[in-house]
Amino acid sequence: MSEALVKSEFALTEAGLQERLGMDMEAIKAQYTPGATDAEFKIYVDQAAANGLDPRKKEIYFVKYNANSPGTSIVGYQTYIARANASGQLNGWNVEPIHDDKDVLTAAKITIHRKDWLHPFEFTVQRAENDTGKSIWAKRPEFMLEKVCMAQGFRLAFPNELGGLPYTSEEASTFTDVQPGAEQGALPAAPTKKPAKAKAPAKAKAPAKTTAKKAEDKLKPAEKKPATTETTVTEILDEVMVGKIIAAFKTVEIFEEDLEQVLGEKITWTEGHRVWALGKYRAIKKATVGVEEFMATRYEPDNF
Repeated sequence: MSEALVKSEFALTEAGLQERLGMDMEAIKAQYTPGATDAEFKIYVDQAAANGLDPRKKEIYFVKYNANSPGTSIVGYQTYIARANASGQLNGWNVEPIHDDKDVLTAAKITIHRKDWLHPFEFTVQRAENDTGKSIWAKRPEFMLEKVCMAQGFRLAFPNELGGLPYTSEEASTFTDVQPGAEQGALPAAPTKKPAKAKAPAKAKAPAKTTAKKAEDKLKPAEKKPATTETTVTEILDEVMVGKIIAAFKTVEIFEEDLEQVLGEKITWTEGHRVWALGKYRAIKKATVGVEEFMATRYEPDNF
């Protein structure tokens, strides 16, 4: 890999990136780009080094929706704002939705004030050119359009500082064939793997149970332990438990529609989702995973 410096105050050599992280390339790949091909990892490293993006600070992260889809390096919109601030020329900004006379969202507009410019910079993005109508776009089009407008506006207003940065996840969702959450859907049907039914001997022992044990099983069906892990992860959660999970994520400003983006548009909550989501929630609370990074992940049944 080349170690040539890119003309930017944030640029690093690849050796500098390794020194900053205190890791060699293999360790960086395993930690920050799991599942990446060599070519995808090279792009990730080149973008991180060229722009001085620190993976530890969640300034850049790698997204791969599934093993067959291409991997993408993205940044959070906060990185754009931070870099604009670091230039010393940002003097305020504002983004607002635009509605037509029927109160239908049609566009979003950002106004950016630079200290070294006489007039404010204004930029507008059209909903028709960005809204895919899928996943979170269908749920929160205004939120998504404003994020796209922010990223594109800041990149144009601060070309030297932001011109080479990767896209945000909101921008990437407008042109990628893989929409956020589109390939998650329902969990694979249990019949494709039937190790549980293969263990018929376990059921044959049922007569050996005491009468008291049988009664206990009838009184506590939810506590009855399934024969295999697969049965456990596909167990459907009740509305009370789902409500608790949604309420917990609201405390970290991740809402139900955000969870649908990550877990699947037509999600049927199962024990597998609960375990996976709980682990991510704890990581967010401990600040080992950022909200933007969480929003860029996608639940996969075999990786909870």
